[in-house]
Amino acid sequence: MAPDDFSVPTAVQPDVRPPRRWRVSWVWSVPVLAALVGLSLLYKTVIDRGPSIVVTFQAATGIEAGKTRVKVKDVEIGQVTAVHLAPDRSHVEVMIELAKEARSFTARDSRFWVVRPRFAGSGISGLETLMSGAYIAAEGGRASDTAERFTGLETPPVIATDLPGRRFQLEAEDSGSLDVGAPVFFRRLPVGQVEGVVLNPRGRGVSIGIFVHAPYDRFVTVGTRFWHASGIDFSLDARGLRVDTQSLAAILMGGIAFETPDDPGADDFISEGASFPLSRNRSSALEPVHEGAFSVLMRFNQSVRGLEVGAPLDLRGVEVGRVKAIRLVYEPRSRDFVPVVEGEIYPDQLETLAGGARDLLAHGTESLAQQIDHGLRAQLRSDSLLTGKLFVAVDFFPDAPPGGLRSQGRPAGTAHGQGRHAGDHPADSSRAAQGQ
Repeated sequence: MAPDDFSVPTAVQPDVRPPRRWRVSWVWSVPVLAALVGLSLLYKTVIDRGPSIVVTFQAATGIEAGKTRVKVKDVEIGQVTAVHLAPDRSHVEVMIELAKEARSFTARDSRFWVVRPRFAGSGISGLETLMSGAYIAAEGGRASDTAERFTGLETPPVIATDLPGRRFQLEAEDSGSLDVGAPVFFRRLPVGQVEGVVLNPRGRGVSIGIFVHAPYDRFVTVGTRFWHASGIDFSLDARGLRVDTQSLAAILMGGIAFETPDDPGADDFISEGASFPLSRNRSSALEPVHEGAFSVLMRFNQSVRGLEVGAPLDLRGVEVGRVKAIRLVYEPRSRDFVPVVEGEIYPDQLETLAGGARDLLAHGTESLAQQIDHGLRAQLRSDSLLTGKLFVAVDFFPDAPPGGLRSQGRPAGTAHGQGRHAGDHPADSSRAAQGQ
């Protein structure tokens, strides 16, 4: 630097620049807002989504994915989302998405069925689906555990599970004209319905499930008798023609009636699910239960054509027994077949006729032998000229040839079960009275 140069050096000026600010363009607000709306809708869908279940049916008639609704009392609670054929092709699987508030319908004992027009003996149902199409009806169960798969009913249930009342089982030889939905009568008033008719496991009869509504179910007790009330019951016997029916509905679709006789202990309470026999008509159902009944064998020297099992043993107009069996027995002495009728005698019926008749029950064969010595015989008589049916008349014939009581095999007067029974052959029987 020169000595004469006294100038001050110029300071370097800093390059100061304002910071660049990042600005969001309004163009980005649209997709961000759309994403937020989508997330909120997805969250709401997940939160509000109800359970999904699978219901199997034999066929998917009238069921369409995205169209068929699930309803309870005409209120929609779900929708069919898919319909698939099962891998083994034996049934169809219907996927259903229920509403959130319908979670109770996932109880394990819930029931589902398709509502479509149906024509049955019990009536016509489902006509409202002719215009709107079929839908799946549901009934919530009471079980605490849930399920995701259900087996749908092929027919609508007759009785809802929440209806007050009790269910009972009836056993019969055949179903007659009974069908699901047939009425159950008490004193000619409809108080219940038939829920189902199935063949019993051995195939020797049918089991009929019935439901009796409350408060009428309290009239079903230990001694209650049930009988077929289907159609019109005609009976023609020595008393004449009798006609009995419950109602027009019973004539058209069949029915069941019940009654409780005035027997001691008949009004005792019985629990739900109890089983009762189902008689063919009212008269057979209300027949008194005879205690101490015993069997007798009666040999006839004539044709027994027209005599049927169940025909009465009549003593001067009072039924004192019934025919239990009819068969032919070979007699070695005469080398011939003889008709032998096995009858059942009710000592309590004889006791009502005369106080001394109770000796028949007390002394058994000895008392019966005394009556035969006094002319007690069995005789076939015509019950009706129109039908040709016969009955066994038991009466005293003073001029009858001598007869006797064969008492061999078991000791006379011994009991077997609830009654005394004869053997298969008059010569081997405990009691055999010769008829004429």
